[in-house]
Amino acid sequence: MICLICGEGTLTTTTSDVEYMGGHDIWVSDVPVHRCDSCGEDLTELASLTELNARVAQEVARRPGRLMPQDIKLLRQHLDWSAKDFAQHFSVDPATVSRWETGSQSMAVQVEKLLRLSVVARGRLGAIRGLETLLDRPGAEPATSRLVVPAVHGCPGDQPPWNKGLSWAGTNAHLELAA
Repeated sequence: MICLICGEGTLTTTTSDVEYMGGHDIWVSDVPVHRCDSCGEDLTELASLTELNARVAQEVARRPGRLMPQDIKLLRQHLDWSAKDFAQHFSVDPATVSRWETGSQSMAVQVEKLLRLSVVARGRLGAIRGLETLLDRPGAEPATSRLVVPAVHGCPGDQPPWNKGLSWAGTNAHLELAA
């Protein structure tokens, strides 16, 4: 194969670990690298950058330990959110997002978990898109309506451990919770 850069040299192919992006300390393993014997240029071969970006975001979201500022930005960008979108989804000021991404303010653990969940669940939970509107209404108060949950139907012998000693109220039993 002829070098695409100089047009003269021959490319020799090896595999190597290649840094994903500067500043992240993320490496992609076993990437084909083509080195020109004339100009010395290295050309890396990636089959699908979109798939690689998605895989990196999933791995960052699942990595143990706190997210670094550059990880927060990478995950936000993976979700295709602007800083303003991110702020709206998490009910914070856009300046807060900037402070998280520059490291001048730590992200709360609960928010970090929600960000990780958003990345991991992307494409699998279409219903998650509407969740942020549930509490975004001005003056949102605790729910006051009664919640009725249908009972689990089955034989009394199939009762879960937390339900031992309780009697079945029939096949149309409901659990009623008053707010």
